[in-house]
Amino acid sequence: MKLRFWQKTYLLTLLLFVLFFCGGVFLMAFSNQQKFISKEKESALSQQAYRVDSIKNDMGQIQAGRMVTLADVFTTYSDYYQQEDTLTEFRSLDDEGNTLVLASSIPQELTAKFDAVVQNQLSPTQDSGNVLLTENGYFFCISSPLDDSHYFITVIDFSPLFAELRSQRVFYTLLCSCISVLLAVVLFFVLRRISYPLQRLSATADKIAGGALSVRAEVKGHDEISELASSFNNMAESVVSKMEALEIAAEQKERISDNLSHEIRTPLTAIQGYAEYMILANITEEEREKALGYIIEESQRLQKISDRMLKLSVMRREEVELLPLSIVPIFEHVALTISAKAAKQKLRFQIERVPDITINGDEILLESLFTNIADNALKACRNTDDFVSISFRVLPEELCVVIQDTGGGMTEEEVKKLGEPFYRPDKARSRKAGGAGLGITLCCQIALLHKAKLVYFSKLDVGTEVHISFPLIEPLPLTREMEVIS
Repeated sequence: MKLRFWQKTYLLTLLLFVLFFCGGVFLMAFSNQQKFISKEKESALSQQAYRVDSIKNDMGQIQAGRMVTLADVFTTYSDYYQQEDTLTEFRSLDDEGNTLVLASSIPQELTAKFDAVVQNQLSPTQDSGNVLLTENGYFFCISSPLDDSHYFITVIDFSPLFAELRSQRVFYTLLCSCISVLLAVVLFFVLRRISYPLQRLSATADKIAGGALSVRAEVKGHDEISELASSFNNMAESVVSKMEALEIAAEQKERISDNLSHEIRTPLTAIQGYAEYMILANITEEEREKALGYIIEESQRLQKISDRMLKLSVMRREEVELLPLSIVPIFEHVALTISAKAAKQKLRFQIERVPDITINGDEILLESLFTNIADNALKACRNTDDFVSISFRVLPEELCVVIQDTGGGMTEEEVKKLGEPFYRPDKARSRKAGGAGLGITLCCQIALLHKAKLVYFSKLDVGTEVHISFPLIEPLPLTREMEVIS
């Protein structure tokens, strides 16, 4: 039979209590009883000494000729003590060591019991006593020397004393038994009550293991069990959160795989089609060169997808060393690149005067981040009246870079999916522009590496704002004027 924890605790506690408590009670009772018996013996010996002194005094008077005979004295004392319920006996030893009883009030049936003991107790120098158990009960036998040949023996009935001690032992036994039974009952319910939260916690764990991930343990009080339940709930939340994250990651990997297959299939189909066209069709040299141009263009597209995927993989696996750097030269390069593209598309581009702020970062990655986002803003513009702007907000503890466009904007659902590999809000325009849907994913990864917050705010047919917030090395609340670069 397999015992539960509370059952083991119950049996062990009960066993220890019985051993220590009952053992302690009986040890204490035994010690007290021994002390009580010793006191009774001392009292009997003290009375015996008083009697011996009195008898010796009378024996002295006999020797002085004041009394009749020694036998008369012994008989008188024996009769007197018998009236006080004390059994006495006077003995003498002859020269050959034989015992002669001079006077006795001890019944004949007890004499045989005491003879052997009394004979051993006879000492010419000191009193001696011994407790004897007979059929009639317990008796304390004391032998005292009166002179070199006479002895005074007293027999005291200790049966009432031992009867009282026996009743005390019965009382202590019943007391320990009752207390043990009471403790067993109380301890049973107390341990069951204490272990009940653990049983509920175990049941909750079984439910979670069975698939009920929303079930949580009930937390009551502020004791160790409530702390355990709270820790269990935190663990369950963490496990569920990690499971959800794994499910999301698995879904994302599946989407990446599907999208990657789709992205690769398009240029491969085009390359295969143009290659077959060049081999099978009777075409002119101009058409051949045009077909080769398409093949090269699609090959470059495949190369770009491969490079972006490799770059993402490297950024996720390797740590980037972030060094203190000024953002001024970064945005000078961004401004030159985006200005040229905006001029080519006949769009307006403006950038604030760049604040001289120092942040921790990687110059190449940051330039790529801002260039990609600004380039996407240009691609979102549809009319020549649209424009793209870059502004800066220096807050007490962070620098916020705002890249804004007045293009087509995006819906809420499209904003939520930004950052997923191969996702393009405007698929037709992005594919025409040569995008593979990995630029924003790279931007999110770069922002993550720099501990920056990348947030999109967009409204359909109104435009998009991108806020990139970087923690400052030192708070520098500055104000700059706008500088327009056309």
